[in-house]
Amino acid sequence: MSQENPLAWWPSPRDGQARLTLFASHHFHTPGNDEQTMELDDPLSPKRQRELVVLREYLEERSFDHIAVECPADRQSSLDKQYQAIRAGTAFDDEDDYPDGPIPLRSETVQIGFRIADALGLDSVHAVDSRPDTPDIDANWAIEEDSAEVPYPQFDAKELVRAEQELIRNSTYLDALREQNRMSSLRQNQAVNIAASLTSSDGDEYTGSTQIGYWYERNARILENLSRITGPDEKTLFVVGASHVIPVKQLAQAVPATCPRSALPLLTQETNN
Repeated sequence: MSQENPLAWWPSPRDGQARLTLFASHHFHTPGNDEQTMELDDPLSPKRQRELVVLREYLEERSFDHIAVECPADRQSSLDKQYQAIRAGTAFDDEDDYPDGPIPLRSETVQIGFRIADALGLDSVHAVDSRPDTPDIDANWAIEEDSAEVPYPQFDAKELVRAEQELIRNSTYLDALREQNRMSSLRQNQAVNIAASLTSSDGDEYTGSTQIGYWYERNARILENLSRITGPDEKTLFVVGASHVIPVKQLAQAVPATCPRSALPLLTQETNN
């Protein structure tokens, strides 16, 4: 594996900026909302629960003022009830006692976001997702060009998903999340999303452009919500699906009041101011 400076691709925070650490994660719970989904083992298994305790121990040593998660912002009240039930003593692997609400017990929102917020003694976890109205488009998200027929590299989305699935299955959560937060992995996620969108157009309908516009509007809304909860010099850890990291980073880096930060140093015990 090639060595990389985990901070070289990220800006350094300045006094007064809100610091937004973007923690890329695969979806532990996969309800089928993504174009490509993975079949993964159960995060509630004793083995995975032990790994999540190790992950918590890495992250609870860092100072965060807020934890944010990929949950619709208009479900904040229901999310608060779920989080408070955890704080009151519901075990992270106890399906019987876990309350109904917007977030499944098996999700990374609970297993990482709630777990870290509870360890830090935070009173709430912030819901920051906001989806625009879904565009009425009929798209084929496959990248149609045959890699054997063109002189440049092509993405095989199914193969990339298969490789990530195998990585997660055969690694600890800590090791898998390290890989997902590397620059190379984040860039690949972004490239595949853009390629799949822009090759989905059929005729003159601008289907790909519409999809990209929707995707960036959603991430811009997320950034607005992150900015509302994070004051000057405050730090927010945002646990989010890996494909969101580069769009949110790009948008945050363009706003003088915010500074996006890599989560990789958190997973390697390196400093990340």
